[in-house]
Amino acid sequence: MKESKFKLLQEIDTSLEKNSLMAELESRDATLAIALKQQTDAQQAKLDARKAHLKARRQAKQKADIDEQIIKQKIDLVEEEQLAKKEITEDYIRRLFKEVPKNETAQERDKRLELLNEYQSDQFLDQLAILLNKQFMEKEGFLKLCLHKYMDE
Repeated sequence: MKESKFKLLQEIDTSLEKNSLMAELESRDATLAIALKQQTDAQQAKLDARKAHLKARRQAKQKADIDEQIIKQKIDLVEEEQLAKKEITEDYIRRLFKEVPKNETAQERDKRLELLNEYQSDQFLDQLAILLNKQFMEKEGFLKLCLHKYMDE
């Protein structure tokens, strides 16, 4: 009987030990599963954030390219307008000096020369204004690009 009692106690201890080991394994397994899920969630969140950042950078680059094209178009448009104005005024001045009457007085000649002088002066100032305007547009575009670049970073 003692042996059977001892055997019975040993079986109870073994079964209790197995049950406690199984419970411990289950709790560790659950802990590992939670940690693995948290790790995959964190990796997914990092990946999503990186995708969003890359998408934002790509959109900012596209916007910057569009802005750059708009600035170039504005500059080209201003240059075309100035060229057209220049051609019109040059034609007017050429006609004014081509059609010189033979009996022209000194006052009329001085008036034509004064007109030519004003035209040349205006032309010089217009060219400076065009150059400054063009430089301003280019610098403004460059500053916008730099601003967008550093805002993205």
